[in-house]
Amino acid sequence: MKNRKCNKSGSTFIIVIGVLALIIFAASMFMSSTINEGKQTSISIKGLHAASLAEAAIERAMNKLSKNINKIDMDDPDPNNNLAITIRMPATEGTSSLKNYSGHSANLGDDKELALSDDTKKEFKFEKDDLKADNGDDDLEELVKYMTSEAYEEFSVTVKAKISCAFRNSPGSEKPDYKIPGVDIPWNMRRNVKSLLNGDGYKPFSLAFPENMRWFSFSLDLFGGVVSFDLTAVISDLLASLGMTDPTLEKMTTLDWVADKVLNDIVGAISKMITGNEPDDIYPITVDVAKGDMPKTIAELWPKNTT
Repeated sequence: MKNRKCNKSGSTFIIVIGVLALIIFAASMFMSSTINEGKQTSISIKGLHAASLAEAAIERAMNKLSKNINKIDMDDPDPNNNLAITIRMPATEGTSSLKNYSGHSANLGDDKELALSDDTKKEFKFEKDDLKADNGDDDLEELVKYMTSEAYEEFSVTVKAKISCAFRNSPGSEKPDYKIPGVDIPWNMRRNVKSLLNGDGYKPFSLAFPENMRWFSFSLDLFGGVVSFDLTAVISDLLASLGMTDPTLEKMTTLDWVADKVLNDIVGAISKMITGNEPDDIYPITVDVAKGDMPKTIAELWPKNTT
């Protein structure tokens, strides 16, 4: 009997040790898994923050590029780093070694790659300070503060962009001899466009009396409107029959004709007597925009030191 009791006590002790070992092993595995997953989570969050910062920086760089694409400063000390000048540099059609990219269909032709110089393919680099908004706001800084709950000490970001290739649109296969207006041959243009290029500017605003607005008009309606006639037109026709056709009475009774005669002829004649120069017409009243001589030489077209 005693031996059996001793055996039972020994069996219980072994079971307890086994259960404790199992619990310790499970706890160790759980702790190890928690630590590893915590590290992975931390790495994933940092990666997400970096990806978000990179995406925001690229968008800000594209915004900067789009705003600077038409800004040309003629006094720029380093014009070769100006994107607006770089993309406008003349380029020749590439050699046969360059690829041709098919258009939407054979009728639209191929977009032939241009041979770009090394200066055209240079990098445009944007650092953290370069990516600030034009009004001084730093959205990237605010983004990092939000993502890290303001727990960061310092961060840096750099965006690099460059023109990798450029193309020209060529005629389709149906018209291989077609010349592109403005590129291969001179082109016809609207008169107002030609006037702008000649330095005369354009007139977005013009003020004048309507040509049918009269300062004098006399008409009669007889028999309740059954018979009506314009006395001014009748007298004008009578004068025309006598040889007085220019100007007619109808034209002389318009405010537009009177304003032209008073402001342009009379006032203009007085101004010419005083200054000795032929004055510009005062009427109709117009506002000229972009008036001035267009550049005609290379030195006028490009800032100094442009290569």
